[in-house]
Amino acid sequence: MMYIKRIAKKYLPKSVQKFVVWILYSRDVSLLYRHRIAIIKGEKIWDKPIKELKKKTKIKIGFVLGSASYWAGDLLFDYFANDNRFEPFVIVIPFFCGTNETIQAEYERTLSFFREKRIPVIGTVKNELNRNRTWKECGEPDIVYYANPHMISFPIEWRPEKLPANIVTFYIPYGFLLADLAQAQFNQEFHHMCWRIFCESKVSKELFVKYSDIGDRNVVFSGYPKMDAFYENTGNYKWKGAVNAKKFIYSPHHSLCMKENGLAHSTFKSNYKYMIELAKKYSETTSWVFRPHPFLEKACIKDGMFTEDEWHDYVDSWNNLPNGKAQISGDYTTVFQTCDGIINDSVSYLAEILYAHRPMLYLRSEEATFNDFGKSLEEIHYKCAGDDYKAIEEFIKMVIKEEDPMKEDREIYFDENLNYMKSNGMTASCYIYKYIKKIIN
Repeated sequence: MMYIKRIAKKYLPKSVQKFVVWILYSRDVSLLYRHRIAIIKGEKIWDKPIKELKKKTKIKIGFVLGSASYWAGDLLFDYFANDNRFEPFVIVIPFFCGTNETIQAEYERTLSFFREKRIPVIGTVKNELNRNRTWKECGEPDIVYYANPHMISFPIEWRPEKLPANIVTFYIPYGFLLADLAQAQFNQEFHHMCWRIFCESKVSKELFVKYSDIGDRNVVFSGYPKMDAFYENTGNYKWKGAVNAKKFIYSPHHSLCMKENGLAHSTFKSNYKYMIELAKKYSETTSWVFRPHPFLEKACIKDGMFTEDEWHDYVDSWNNLPNGKAQISGDYTTVFQTCDGIINDSVSYLAEILYAHRPMLYLRSEEATFNDFGKSLEEIHYKCAGDDYKAIEEFIKMVIKEEDPMKEDREIYFDENLNYMKSNGMTASCYIYKYIKKIIN
């Protein structure tokens, strides 16, 4: 392998070195034909599949998801569902990140999420987690939408290279790309394979130019469909506690400062007990939602911080509060819309909370790293160390008093960098629907 790399580096243009090395070692002929040669020569490979789509009277779109937390929102789905030309449905896969128990639990939660919404949904698991229905067994969609780029955690049957060559694939990131993970966020093989990537901001499109081996040739700035709910003002969430209580979200990340997957943002170990004590101390004036990252349970068990039973006991401790509850999965936009403040060490929420126009206290891990986009966002939020209990309590007091001295800075930043409705003149869901509609017409 090293010899091949040296020869490629010596005699081939930089833009094709990686692809030629891959070709020589690839055992998947369909992937070789479909993607690598096409990337070297251009995007011609999509001409034939798009041409075939144009001939169809009914186009099936499969929304492939491993967690309800990655759902782009009902609005995007509804645009396609209300068009007789399309037949959209959700395909739920097990996302292999965690123990068998946590993977199965998230899979079942995700199926229930869509069934409760009465959205057509198909589960891929046959009998065991390692037995999955194929593309053919799941209705043979013509277009496949992905919400997650980390194919190593996907069932083999649902990785892009295993789909038929005529399937058109597109990707909408499930969050804002703010961590210092250039390769994982902008330059995976998966990114190169997609027909289109509908990105959430102009800044992200520029980062694809900077980091991707193929630049932004398949990247379109659409805005972030999940945030459309904030423009539609659809928030309706039932909080516990006093009617006039100030509503807080406590949202810890899963990385637990372990440098897992290059991330080290979580401060959960430092404050998980203290946050419950604060909720109890301010039981008359505050209401709380514990909204952990979907992978936090797995991370805590793997780290030895909790057993599975102890994790459930901790979640129950929030639900048992007269002014608190836990929201483990599902759509969180309604909680954002109705909260008064968020205490958080997750990554994407640094941007997402700006759509709700609410103050955030970012709990800073010493090891946390961001790309330039993330660094600029961190500067416009309140922040402190994850174990700075005094600063955390001061933030709560500030929100109770309805004070927010950084609000103007956040609003200016939002308008200049994240307000895609202003830039595109429509919601992200509408933009993506119209884009695809125009292509197939």
